[in-house]
Amino acid sequence: MTPEEHKAFTDGMDLFAEHKYRECHDAALPLIQKRMFQWLVQILIISLERDYRFDLLESLREVAVKSFSHEAWAGLLFSLSFRRVSYEQALAAAADDSKKLCQVLFYWGQALLTEGDRSAAKDCFQACSDLNAECAEASMAAAELQNFESIEQTLERAIVRIGMAVNDKDNKRIKAAFHVAANLIDNAAKQATPLSRRLFDVLQAIAAEGGIPEGDMAGVGACFPARASNQLAPQISGFAVSNMGQSLRTVLSAPLRRLHCWGKQIDPTTLDPLQRTALTFGFPMFMGRPFQSPNHPIWHELLEAGVKPDREVSPFCRRRFSGEGSQDFPRARYHVLCMDALGNDNRTLVQELNAYVVPQLTGHCVATTGEGPDTINLLFRGLPDEPNPLFLAIQSPDRFDNYLSNLPEDGETLRSALRSPEILRQVDARNELSIPIKCRIGEVDMLDCLDLRYSDARSWTLEFLRHPPVGLIGEAYAALAAAHEVDIRKIDIWADAMPVLTGKSFGGNPITDHFGMMLRNIGCEGLVFPSARSDYLAHFENGTLANFFGWNVVDYRGLKPSGKVGLEFGNMIEELPARYEVREASDGPFAGSLHVIGGTLFERVENEQHFRERATLECSGWRMDHHESRVYLRGFMWYERKYSISEPDFEARCPKCGTFYTDEAIQILPICPVCRYPGDV
Repeated sequence: MTPEEHKAFTDGMDLFAEHKYRECHDAALPLIQKRMFQWLVQILIISLERDYRFDLLESLREVAVKSFSHEAWAGLLFSLSFRRVSYEQALAAAADDSKKLCQVLFYWGQALLTEGDRSAAKDCFQACSDLNAECAEASMAAAELQNFESIEQTLERAIVRIGMAVNDKDNKRIKAAFHVAANLIDNAAKQATPLSRRLFDVLQAIAAEGGIPEGDMAGVGACFPARASNQLAPQISGFAVSNMGQSLRTVLSAPLRRLHCWGKQIDPTTLDPLQRTALTFGFPMFMGRPFQSPNHPIWHELLEAGVKPDREVSPFCRRRFSGEGSQDFPRARYHVLCMDALGNDNRTLVQELNAYVVPQLTGHCVATTGEGPDTINLLFRGLPDEPNPLFLAIQSPDRFDNYLSNLPEDGETLRSALRSPEILRQVDARNELSIPIKCRIGEVDMLDCLDLRYSDARSWTLEFLRHPPVGLIGEAYAALAAAHEVDIRKIDIWADAMPVLTGKSFGGNPITDHFGMMLRNIGCEGLVFPSARSDYLAHFENGTLANFFGWNVVDYRGLKPSGKVGLEFGNMIEELPARYEVREASDGPFAGSLHVIGGTLFERVENEQHFRERATLECSGWRMDHHESRVYLRGFMWYERKYSISEPDFEARCPKCGTFYTDEAIQILPICPVCRYPGDV
């Protein structure tokens, strides 16, 4: 055996000792084609069983028996691992041979550990190690004692077993599996780890689905400390998780962690009439009221199906990762994550707001940073020497009739607000009107959150998207992906998942709905996800999150598991047509860091293009009224752009330093290259 081959075999042994069973069987499968060592086949069999790969396990059993048919002792050891001979029979066959006795003790100990009898398994490994026999099993027994499998890992297997039994409706196996899991829970509770508490919650949901008496479950739960008064027991769907069968480990392996940070949001209950009116007029979909368009393809299909398209039916009723297709899911459950208690969020909430402007219909309406990080200004700017758009909407609502009529109730609620005396008193004809809105800054504290700022959470998400679990949840996801032409086989790295997770449509899509539904079913309390409309960063230094921006969190606490998601008729999932630069660090001092650039600039450029549509329509009349041949207007970028019929060439200037530019490449720069002026946004 060459040194390289020897290292490959010892690496496989090390993976087994580290309880990385999936990596172990992946490494061992090609190795047995080179050298079919009996001990290697044994650890492959054990790893496949603990990884629930029963499809490969059955075929490997036949291969092992045939390959070692000429070796009676090897055949007996395989039979012991397969539970086809008893421990006592194997001991008798070993007689006084220390090597054979060591092997029997080791493989019987592994069988006991697989079944959840940790104490007896450890005794077997200790007796095996004490024999000091010269065999691979003695070395592996010593390694097991040095790094004994965690009780959570053993408990995970027991819970998967009861989940499979519940799914198969096998009452005898349900009771037996519950007995093993209950004993393990009792021991796990003594360590009082967050994971052991979560495993108990999943077991409780599955046991209830399997008909385990409440008294039996209460006796198991009594070993855990009582929850704090502000902690709710997670809502887990026993039916959904047991239906996953062996893929239940998808639930149990979810890297949920505590989230304790500051969140920022606009609280509608704190807005005065002017603020609410300004927000509704300038950012019509942000508050969750659908912006309906009779030209949208969905309306034709709904009409053909006999469905009346009213305000309860809208292609824009989603909430990203809400886990349901209802527009009743409140925006109050969403926060932008802040770096501190002051509300510093690197303008993420401003970016989110500006995704909802419709400058081609209203003119220039934009959210800007306020005096402090807890304030956002809603800025309305008219053409030069003319009133702001909000004043125009009050004085001449017919100018916006096409826009207002596409709002719910034909915009009558907003029309009435624009006519109210309180609004009329406060909105004057100035060219620029800025309305400040105070944001709500509050603590966000949840125990079991899937936080995509962390690389293990992103890896778990990618694995779910690429290899959906068996059962209804996985089948529904695969069907949705196929229906919307998403090739899940191509999802390998974070950039591959971005077209789905941060796609073009407002509020997400059926797949993000489904992912949220799955999280709610498994008892996840919240999801930290990247903004679809801004750049985002998660910067790690030596394993610690040192800086971040561009992340939101949705709060599932207190919600019941969801059993359905909203469907989208006739619409494929569209990628946000931005040019992204994705940087990930997988090793070194910054391992786990993620930086995605492109969303912020795309949002500004898209709004600028829509603003130009409005400006082009209005500039002709403005030039005639003011007897000017050109006009410079500032939209959503930092520069003022020239609008002229006689001089159609591109020209821009900085409103701060006055520098003129004729190179069209200047359009995508985020700031003035001379004075660094950033504009409004």
